[in-house]
Amino acid sequence: MKHIAREVGVSAAAVSLALKNHPSISKARREEIHAVAERMGYHPNAMATALARHRHQSRAHPVQAALALINTYPDPARLHAQPSYADCWRGAILAAEKFGYRLEEFPVNGKQPLKRLERIFLTRNIRGIILAPLPPGESHVDWESFAWSKFSVVRCGFREQSPPFHYVTSAQATNTMLAFDKARERGYQRIGFAGYWDKARMFGAGFLWSQHEPSLPSRVPPFFFSQETPELKQQGRFEQWLKTAKPDAIITDSLAVPAMLEKAGCRVPEDIGVAATNVRDMPVDAGIDQNPREIGRMTVLALISLIHDNDLGQPESIREILVRGKWVDGKSLPFR
Repeated sequence: MKHIAREVGVSAAAVSLALKNHPSISKARREEIHAVAERMGYHPNAMATALARHRHQSRAHPVQAALALINTYPDPARLHAQPSYADCWRGAILAAEKFGYRLEEFPVNGKQPLKRLERIFLTRNIRGIILAPLPPGESHVDWESFAWSKFSVVRCGFREQSPPFHYVTSAQATNTMLAFDKARERGYQRIGFAGYWDKARMFGAGFLWSQHEPSLPSRVPPFFFSQETPELKQQGRFEQWLKTAKPDAIITDSLAVPAMLEKAGCRVPEDIGVAATNVRDMPVDAGIDQNPREIGRMTVLALISLIHDNDLGQPESIREILVRGKWVDGKSLPFR
């Protein structure tokens, strides 16, 4: 860095800041320093960086900065009432504290619109924002009113409706393939899927890939709910699918499926086995634990890395961080 500083005619400290893309160095100067560094073959000393980080992290950290989590639920408590999110929140809190941050939640509503939060964050020098999972249905948040270019942002969970940012979520396709394999191990031959058709939800994709396993004795077409119609109002379509597809097990990401099966006169698990893609939030005890605490932890780690790299605003290339879940045995999908 001293050699680069001598070449450019600045201090070594300025070179250090420029290589970290710090805004205190002008964009033109940063680009000049990066170009000289590349020409001179500069690479960070990975061992020295790791040692410095270890020394920094091994000390007790006073909480010195805040990260913001934006909750857009009309009733913010409804988000925390979901068991999986409660665990995700705990994982995020612990990760933030480990690195000297305090995670604070900020609701968005009529009294506190998104634009007001922008002023609060800038006044308090909050540089990092987590967008919490969005509520079902259309969001009435004015996303365009916020100056995203001034902040580092990561989404927890994925919905195409929200602004395009890096996100951390469950490995939905992989988790569904795991559930499919576990159902086969338990002796089920005709495994179906009942859930949502949504480009942002990959459970159906995992199921469809599993259906193309060469050794599979029979294939069952999936049942997709219409997005415009509540699940329970689609009872007739669902019962027709049960009669024609004849599944002996169902993998589902819908809260309504157990009640719909009961209404159709199907007993769980006597007549049909059921596995959930998220056992923490659904009335089914067999299926996938999405590992929400790790999702929360990784969300904070991804955000801190953006802050350290001074990576602000909407990215040109979206990063997806997918966290794998684990299988949980339950009475709703016993061995056949």
